[in-house]
Amino acid sequence: MLEQLIKPLGVLALVAIANGIFAKIRFRSGWPDAQVRLEDATQVQASDVVALAERVQQVSFDVLDGLARLVAASPVLAGSAAAAMLMTLLMSNNKNRRSTDEL
Repeated sequence: MLEQLIKPLGVLALVAIANGIFAKIRFRSGWPDAQVRLEDATQVQASDVVALAERVQQVSFDVLDGLARLVAASPVLAGSAAAAMLMTLLMSNNKNRRSTDEL
């Protein structure tokens, strides 16, 4: 899940989110193909994932839609706290986007 969220963002965006934790992960694993190690994932808080998802949404809402489908299709991912927070964020932002579109 983190790998999918990190990919569309550039260096400056990653440095600005969650005290740069995602930039560190990206640089440690290699730039073109970020692979989040278990040790890295354990240092990420749910609030960090929410901040990352909000930034990704500014870049590409399609990435979050695809990730929401991935989480919904996976019982393991759907049971995680970070995934639950991400889904809540997506539903909230989707409602806000629809309200704005109607105006």
